[in-house]
Amino acid sequence: MPQIRKFEQDAIVDGICTQIVANSGHMISKLEETPEYKSLTGFKNLIDDLNKQIKELEETKSELRKQFDKNRTDFNESVSNTALYIDSSAYYSDNPDVEIKVNVSGYGSVREQIRNELAVKLLPRDSMENIQAIMSSIVDKFLKV
Repeated sequence: MPQIRKFEQDAIVDGICTQIVANSGHMISKLEETPEYKSLTGFKNLIDDLNKQIKELEETKSELRKQFDKNRTDFNESVSNTALYIDSSAYYSDNPDVEIKVNVSGYGSVREQIRNELAVKLLPRDSMENIQAIMSSIVDKFLKV
C-alpha cells in the first residue's frame, strides 16, 4: 500500500468528519428520545429553576441587608451619647451577629467626651471629695439607653 502524505490524510479526515456531521441528524433525533437524554434535560431544567430561585433569594438577601444596615444605623444613632453600639462589620458578614459592643478607646469613642466632662466636673474645689460620685455619674450617663 502506498504511503499518503499528511495533507492528503488530513483531507480524508475532513471529508469523513463532514459526512458524519451531515448524516448525524437522524441519530441525534433517536438519542433525544432515549430516557437517559430526557433525564439529562430534566436535570438541566431543575438546575435552571434552582439558579432562578438563587437569584431571587440573593435579591431578597440584598434588600434585607440594606434594611439591616438602616436599622443598625438608626439604633446606633439612638444610643449615640453612650459607649455602646452595634458594629457595622456585621453587615458585610454572610451570617451577621447582632452584638452590642463597647467603644471607649477606638475611633469615634466616648473617651474624648468623658475627658471633657471630667475636666468640667473636677473644676470645683470640692471635686476631690466627690471624685467617685462624679465618675459614677459619668459612667451612668454613657451606659444609659
